[in-house]
Amino acid sequence: MVEAAFKERGPEDPEVLELYRRWLESREAEIDIENDPMAVIHFLVEQAELLTEAGLKQQAWDTLQDARMAAHGAGDDELFVKIEAKMDELERDNK
Repeated sequence: MVEAAFKERGPEDPEVLELYRRWLESREAEIDIENDPMAVIHFLVEQAELLTEAGLKQQAWDTLQDARMAAHGAGDDELFVKIEAKMDELERDNK
């Protein structure tokens, strides 16, 4: 729903921003309940994908950087490499 709104109306639309804010609050509440570091990482990747769809590629890259560092801290080398690949792809798309 948020992704479609970003695509249709863009990230500057006030209604889209409100929808995104509510989505963030809802997901953050879920993460708090789960209390699972891996859930945080997956949330950050999901958030980065939304930001990419909205055309906010620098914010998406920064969010992926946070996810990559969290994966490193969690000792999940496989996830670290996958996130790094997403970051590389985002950089290639920006050139």
